[in-house]
Amino acid sequence: MEYINKEKKENGGLYLKLINEISYFVLKNARKRGSNHGNNFVEVCYSQFHRLVRPNSIVFAGFPDTKNDLSKDLQKRKSNYKYLVSNIKKDYLIPDHDEDIDVNPLCLPVFVPSEKTTNALEKLAQKEIGAEIMHFDVNRNIFNSDYKKCLAIPCHQFVNESQLGIIVNIINNI
Repeated sequence: MEYINKEKKENGGLYLKLINEISYFVLKNARKRGSNHGNNFVEVCYSQFHRLVRPNSIVFAGFPDTKNDLSKDLQKRKSNYKYLVSNIKKDYLIPDHDEDIDVNPLCLPVFVPSEKTTNALEKLAQKEIGAEIMHFDVNRNIFNSDYKKCLAIPCHQFVNESQLGIIVNIINNI
């Protein structure tokens, strides 16, 4: 009983820890292609644990196979992010941007002048770079939000060095 009380206090409860461990195991095994065991195991878990998310099998396609692969992907994201932040005009970034922030983003919000946003998006699309127009909370505060139109520039692990150069060139010369 002492162990259970300790888990409740430190980790949000034994039940939550158990669900997290089972979820990780299910996800790890269910993504193995050609394995009926994984699919059956998922169904068995869902019959017992109704709170587990039911991800589509397509979700697993981009998952890294090992923790080392995950670490490499995160490092690549950081590297891409830092490259973009270092090379895109500072006027186009968040005004109080901290260059030393330790993040692993999928995209970087870039605030080109409003009249140039569509043109930049089209030029990126011509180079097969999938940016999007979005609204980003520049205050980063849910209670005092200030959403501004921006280009969400990809900086995930699948963006290569030549694409990064193309992105910087298009954005800075728009």
